[in-house]
Parts: sequence; structure tokens; C-alpha cells
Amino acid sequence: KLYFRKELRKLGFAVFAKEEGNFIHVDFKKYRKNIIKKLSKNIYFRHKENHKSLKDFSRFSITNKKNFKTIIEKIKKNVR
Repeated sequence: KLYFRKELRKLGFAVFAKEEGNFIHVDFKKYRKNIIKKLSKNIYFRHKENHKSLKDFSRFSITNKKNFKTIIEKIKKNVR
């Protein structure tokens, strides 16, 4: 979880600092549409949350570091 949060912040995305659950919320900002389109082909995550305080945030469940590395690499390909 810490690895994923750190990598997302390095890419300039908004991530909640402290979440107690088994998930991470991230705002992909201007890359949102493209990243969601690419990731949703083979990664399951919530594209958008319903609560108004989470508008434009996507939710990822916690997984292992290997899987998070794969997700980060896919995200990086869509922000360049």
C-alpha cells in the first residue's frame, strides 16, 4: 500500500494520505479518462466513487507489490 501510494504521488496524482481500509483512492487528474480506459481492459478497480467528496477518484483494492508494479507501469505509459 505504501509503495503504490508513493509511486502515484511521484506521478503527480492526488492520493488520500491516511486510509484505514484495504483500498487506495487516487485522482488521475487530466489523465483520468485515458488511464481508466487502458487499465479497465485487464485490471478490476472502481472507476469512480459515488460519494460527492470522492468525485473523480478511482478506488484500488490492496494487492501485492508485484501487482502494484504492473499497474504503475501501465499508468506510466499513459501519462507520457
